[in-house]
Amino acid sequence: EIAILFLSLRFHRLHPDYFRRRVEALGARHRARVLLCRVDLDHPEEQLESVTLQAFHAELSLVLAWTDAEAAAYLETLHRHRNRSAEVIMSKLPQGDHRARMAEVLATVKGVNRTDA
Repeated sequence: EIAILFLSLRFHRLHPDYFRRRVEALGARHRARVLLCRVDLDHPEEQLESVTLQAFHAELSLVLAWTDAEAAAYLETLHRHRNRSAEVIMSKLPQGDHRARMAEVLATVKGVNRTDA
């Protein structure tokens, strides 16, 4: 029910049509569609913008990984939770206090702690 496509930004730079062809071949028969993207360029901005736009238009959830180990961990997690609803893996945000909710969201970004948020 879950389809996971893996794409390296370096490969995408060399073969820009590959991703589009894979999405077309995937179709819409899956409950969830995820693009696991390996950021393996020193300056990924241009390729990342292209992949983000294509994933958005193809209605794919985009997950970015900066190392092979991180990509593997995301793949294992997605595999483990393949038969569960999205609510199970989503964190619960505090209700009511807008400032606390914003701090919780910002703290999920790598390198930002609750004090910085």
